[in-house]
Amino acid sequence: MRLTELVEEAATYANVEIDGEVETVFVLSGALPGRRRFVQAFEIDEEVYYRAAALDGASWQLGRARLVAGNALLPLDTWRSTGAYGTAAVAFDGPVVVTAIAPAAAMLATGSATHGSSAHGPGAVAAGGGHANGEGAVAIGSVAHADGDFAVALGREAFTEHRGAVVVGAGTQSWAEWCEFYGAAWRWSGRGVTYNDESVDLLPGYGDVVLTVPPGLAVVGRVMVVGQRDEDGGFWSGECAVVARHIPGAGLEIVGGGVLTPIAASSGAEVSAELIAGGVGDQLIVRAHGEFGDVWRWSAVISGTAVAGTLDGVGGGDVPPPPPPGG
Repeated sequence: MRLTELVEEAATYANVEIDGEVETVFVLSGALPGRRRFVQAFEIDEEVYYRAAALDGASWQLGRARLVAGNALLPLDTWRSTGAYGTAAVAFDGPVVVTAIAPAAAMLATGSATHGSSAHGPGAVAAGGGHANGEGAVAIGSVAHADGDFAVALGREAFTEHRGAVVVGAGTQSWAEWCEFYGAAWRWSGRGVTYNDESVDLLPGYGDVVLTVPPGLAVVGRVMVVGQRDEDGGFWSGECAVVARHIPGAGLEIVGGGVLTPIAASSGAEVSAELIAGGVGDQLIVRAHGEFGDVWRWSAVISGTAVAGTLDGVGGGDVPPPPPPGG
């Protein structure tokens, strides 16, 4: 996406037909004095960053749009606005001024001259010396680093290069996508739906991958799973502890626990869930099993701690555990 200056036009907010569909667009009507038209700076179908504001300044929105035939801008995303929740599109009912902009996501973040913060990517935010790189990435704190779409790093030297990861606390680092990390603690959650007697791997709410444990890491955690039947509110729940390690070159294995034990369930509920190490060899998967004729909705959480290494001495490792004191 190109950034350009001195592009600003008067417009109205109206419904028009585009490719057989009715869309709400900014119909551009001419450049303001000393400015250029959008068609003079961008190609048709090119995406642009824009700001739209009513003449009195009382309502406005920032976002991304596409220049379409007929001299109009078709909004694609709204990042900030005076609409509901601060992000909803505004229903402009009068004259509007639309400007091509370089948002904070495409420039150094506010305060960067003092603190060295930087933000790159649509909707990225950085402050206090942080560096954010990716769509929706957030980095706040001295040398905090969030490099990945929707990644969040909060705290001095908090660091993540994983998409959707959240790291909180000084020096906290991530090791998986769509997980939360707090110092030495971590948490993953997933959801899913089973229709009839199928099996489904639960996934993070906004993610598209199961929990991945990188080589050289040992993890210990507690797993909790709950399911509820749509028809009558019937339920099933289970939990377990798990210890898993990923030996480089050998893949991930569960070396302790890992068997979900039912906590409570409705009478006659013929469903279950299990924890498995599988997939491409480094995935810890929560798999729910439904029952014929019913829809079940599932949620799961795994929380615990982890350490780099291969957990030698546990579950058949090559190095025995240390001797007892005085031994």
